[in-house]
Parts: sequence; C-alpha cells; structure tokens
Amino acid sequence: MTKESDCRQVHDAIQKILDGAAPALPPELDAHRRQCRDCQSIFAAATRLSQARFSKVEISAQLTDRFVAAVIADRATPARVAARWRHVAIWAAVAAVLLIGAGVGLDAYFHTPPSKVI
Repeated sequence: MTKESDCRQVHDAIQKILDGAAPALPPELDAHRRQCRDCQSIFAAATRLSQARFSKVEISAQLTDRFVAAVIADRATPARVAARWRHVAIWAAVAAVLLIGAGVGLDAYFHTPPSKVI
C-alpha cells in the first residue's frame, strides 16, 4: 500500500473512533500512525478533541443573572422600533423607485413606434 492510502485509512479510522463506531485503531493502522508525522498530528488532535468533548465545564453561578440582565438591556425600546421601521420604509421606497425605473426603461427599450398607415 502507498503512504497516501495508509494515511487515508488512518484518517477514516480516527473519524470512526470520534464517531464512537470503533474503540481504537487496528494494529496495522496504529503501526502506520506511529511512523507518520501527519497521522500522529491528526491522532493527537483527535485525542485532544475527544478529551475536551467529555470534560466538565464549570458554569458560573451568575451566568443566569448576567444572561437575563443582557436580555433586559437589549429589549427593543420605542425609539429602536421606530428607527427599524423607518429603515424598512426607506428601503421599500428605494425598491419601488428601482422597479418603476426598470419598468419604464424596459418599456422605452422595447417600445416600437406605430407604423404610419397611409
């Protein structure tokens, strides 16, 4: 087998370990992993990821209070709501003007003058 195909097999096996579908690398792939710098690096990163995934994270006791305070502070005030609707109205007017301009332009482009009837 080539180095590339061995590396590909090791990468696939590492992914299976991370997915929980395999307990460890098979011996022949583990032997390649020990000799290949790229595979060592990927295996080390996967090991760190796996350890971080199962580590306990301490949550601050004030997290809920800070979260609620941030939500209350960010509530929409009447001035913010009015400003938001003002922006919507401006962009709606711009869109209407562009559509009308496009319609007039297309009409002028495709308009054929009436033929003279004698």
